[in-house]
Amino acid sequence: MAKYVIHKISFFFTDESLIKLPEEEVKGSVVKIFNDLEEAKKEKQEMDLRSMQNLAGNSLSDFLDIYDDNTEIREKLQLFYKSEFNLNIDPNRYFEFPSVITEQQAKQFLDILHITFHNIVEYDDDEDPNDFEKFEDLLEF
Repeated sequence: MAKYVIHKISFFFTDESLIKLPEEEVKGSVVKIFNDLEEAKKEKQEMDLRSMQNLAGNSLSDFLDIYDDNTEIREKLQLFYKSEFNLNIDPNRYFEFPSVITEQQAKQFLDILHITFHNIVEYDDDEDPNDFEKFEDLLEF
């Protein structure tokens, strides 16, 4: 029977931004193992929301590569900050996530930024997901 494994995605910082390591190179640490894909999807969504909420007060600018054309994302962030927090931001300058991020705001940030903090990988019977280090309560982004 196939196993569905949630992996925590690996990130690293450069001088310009936060970079997600390619999934084909690094799957990330094993967080939880499921026999049912729908259960894994539900848990992944919850973990992504918690990871997003844990970024409260941190630099949002790190998630925008200064060399990429993120015009649509920057415009959405500008509108979101105005409507949700009544703040005028310059999305081309440094700015932070709010000091508290609600679950609904976390959903919106994930959608606007097109990011995820976890992957679900399907393993066949002959593969062992435990070859990766396992973290049960990993909450930091």
